[in-house]
Amino acid sequence: MNLAIFALLAFGLLSLGLSTSVYAASEPDPPKNLLADDISPTAIDLYWSAPNDDGDSPITGYKIEFKIVPDGYNVLVANTGSNSTFYFHTGLQTDKTYVYRISAINAIGTSEPSSEAVATTSASSSPPQHIPPNPPTDLTANDMSPTQIDLTWKKPSANNGPQVTGYKLEKKSNSTSYSVLVNNTASTSYSDTGVVTGTTYTYRVFAINSVGISNSSATVSASTSEASAPPVEELAPNSPSGLSALPVSPSEITLSWNKPAANNGPPVTGYKIEVKSGTGSYNVLVEDNGPNRFFKHTGLNTDTKYTYRVYAINSVGLSNASPESTAQPKHTFVPTQLIATDVSPTQIDLEWQAPSQTYGQSIVGYTIQEKITTGVYQTIEQTSDKNTRYSVTDLETDKTYTFVVFARYSLGSSDLSAEASATPTSASKPPVTDTVPSPPRNLKAAASSPIQIDLTWDAPINNGGTDVTGYRIDAKVGAGSYFTLLQNTESSVRAFSHPEREPGTSYTYKVYAINSVGTSAASNSATATPSSSSLPKISGTTPSPPTALEAVLSSPNQVTLTWKVPTIDGGTEITGYKIESKTGSGAFVTLSQNAGTKTTYTHSDLKSSTTYSYRVSAVNVIGTSNPSNLVTITTEFIPNPDPTKRIPGFPDPTKDPQYYVERYQNEPEYKAWFDENFPDFTIYEVVGLPEPSTDPLTVIPGFPDPEVDPQYYVDRYNEEESYKAWFDKNFPNHTIYDVVGAEPPPEPEFGVCGPQTTLINGTCEKISANPGGGCLIATAAYGTEMAQQVQLLREVRDNTLLSTESGTSFITGFNGIYYSFSPTIADWERENPAFREAVKAFITPMVSTLSIMTLADQGSEEQVLLLGISVIALNLGMYIAAPAVVAIKVRKHLKLGE
Repeated sequence: MNLAIFALLAFGLLSLGLSTSVYAASEPDPPKNLLADDISPTAIDLYWSAPNDDGDSPITGYKIEFKIVPDGYNVLVANTGSNSTFYFHTGLQTDKTYVYRISAINAIGTSEPSSEAVATTSASSSPPQHIPPNPPTDLTANDMSPTQIDLTWKKPSANNGPQVTGYKLEKKSNSTSYSVLVNNTASTSYSDTGVVTGTTYTYRVFAINSVGISNSSATVSASTSEASAPPVEELAPNSPSGLSALPVSPSEITLSWNKPAANNGPPVTGYKIEVKSGTGSYNVLVEDNGPNRFFKHTGLNTDTKYTYRVYAINSVGLSNASPESTAQPKHTFVPTQLIATDVSPTQIDLEWQAPSQTYGQSIVGYTIQEKITTGVYQTIEQTSDKNTRYSVTDLETDKTYTFVVFARYSLGSSDLSAEASATPTSASKPPVTDTVPSPPRNLKAAASSPIQIDLTWDAPINNGGTDVTGYRIDAKVGAGSYFTLLQNTESSVRAFSHPEREPGTSYTYKVYAINSVGTSAASNSATATPSSSSLPKISGTTPSPPTALEAVLSSPNQVTLTWKVPTIDGGTEITGYKIESKTGSGAFVTLSQNAGTKTTYTHSDLKSSTTYSYRVSAVNVIGTSNPSNLVTITTEFIPNPDPTKRIPGFPDPTKDPQYYVERYQNEPEYKAWFDENFPDFTIYEVVGLPEPSTDPLTVIPGFPDPEVDPQYYVDRYNEEESYKAWFDKNFPNHTIYDVVGAEPPPEPEFGVCGPQTTLINGTCEKISANPGGGCLIATAAYGTEMAQQVQLLREVRDNTLLSTESGTSFITGFNGIYYSFSPTIADWERENPAFREAVKAFITPMVSTLSIMTLADQGSEEQVLLLGISVIALNLGMYIAAPAVVAIKVRKHLKLGE
């Protein structure tokens, strides 16, 4: 008996153990409520909620994937290793759209991905502010039955506040106060079934976020009746009516027409216009004119008749054509196309076309008149400009007003226009300017596996004046009817994957664009048939740019570059790096199209005392990234060995160096002799002349003449048109100052005339010809060993001082003082060589100390200020303090001698 009881208990315990094993842990559900916020031009914050079901195993991390539209997904983080539901994604490209999805991870495995979240980085991206949301938009109310009204609305436009979490809905009937219909709903639609047939209801909606509630949306009203019913979706519109074609000039015709009669189909989103000339065939003039019921056809022939017809467009398709209207371009003698629009309960806006024939006179204004009775009009306004719009205000509600307009000329006036009427009512409001988008373009369908079809398409040409917020996707199987596969993607991403398809079956798709106004017409259709041989499309993007590019001098004429790999490889392996370089302000040249996968590069045999700039791009099988950051470095000065020691007596110091240059250029035997004996030097280096540039100035021997004052050439250029034309033709890429070696004039301050000019009628004009002048330092250094130092100082001024605010302010003030006396001293230098030598000796220490400014980094305010003050102090010491100390000691010595 005891044995039997023990056996039963053992069996029961075993059964209990077996039954509990059925409930083993599993993979978690996907995460929820994924949000993406662009918080800077290069960073996005991600937030999400933990899954509803963790699969009976704790969440240990999350997998984060992203893609840059329109490319495929890449893994951003394989496993965060934390149950944190926040991630900061930085190092992004500005003006790119990023799409994210997240999967939860537990000890068993990884969940399916969450829904997508989209964010676009821009220059205005910034962290969310502590503010409530903007109001919802596009609230609509449709009577669906005698006892039901359906409401829909769009989420509010972004205002950089926290994400919208819900909506509050209120309604009122007739003149009653508003009451709360729904306190908080996450949906953007609602069906109000508590309505009474024949009663008018008014609705408004508010958006809610973590800060509070938005202002109210625009209100909308609807009433039910026994005839209330849902709209018929698959019904094209009726034809437009009242098409009118009127000539407005010898080359222009304007068209206008009326809306089609309602037929309970989807709303009209646009109009197609066709035209034919004479008895020819119709051609499409405008594929989709949007909701505008006006069009001006220009560039026409006066002797040709044009016939037009118009079609209405909705999401189903085209209506039948409207009745035709024919017109021939010709002059108009009165204002035409007068249109009156009631835009509020007390205002009517008028608009018209000006007469094309004014008999050579100017229109000085228009007279607007209101009709009192037949043939009797009362003037209400006389404008004094050519504006063809006017608003009539302070009108009575529910009263019909009729207007005419005539043009006034400098002599006389036109006849009256045709009449136009409008009636302001309590429902009058300005016409809607935003429209639904035009259809998406270039829809393509491709089988990416035996059971999946991938769709891609291009954005609409016209977004209707407001952002496209999503796409509706319809599909059909084989020859069946279309059905809505996805009502709204709620994303601007232009791609969609349709999984779990049947191999061998054809699927056809069309796509619609959605904005705050409504839904566009359909795109083109696209068909695909998955089969056993269907393969996925290879996806990937170009990499992001390399980062942290640095350049160091590894020898006086060698630069070594280092950088870090891109943060994004584009989904494929980095295969190498493209290296580019430029000197000074020149164009970039490619040093290596693909330097391999090492993140270092050495550039050798560089020029002495030359500034080089570098940038690096990453390469993968898809293509080449954008360039990295730019780095700039200057090589050290390397003195050339003196080639004159090679052959004694050459060159002869008593001969003009130009004599040797001309022999080298004109005598092949002499050139061969020189190149053999001086293979590492140019003729200019050996004979002591400055190296000419490779530009066209080298093709005119003897110009400029080194014995002629450079200012002579500058004055001829500025005062002789024929000389200026000759120079510009021969030296198109240079200024006269570059070619002759003269100091360019300082940039004038706005509103301040420079030296030797005066302000006459708002223009700085030269007072009189004044040959000579210029910079006393450049004049003293010209043709001497100091000239290279002076040129270096010019580069420091242009590249270092003028790149900072303090340096720019100093140069502006300094030039104002310096050029008040410099031209006079420069003239004295040219007239007296001994005086010029004295000036050169006097300024040599100052020029040497100014070279200290080359140590300042470009754009560094702190370094420019510190080094600038040091240079000023040093010069004060040399030119004032030191002489003063010497003078005091001499004076004391003389006193002691007495």
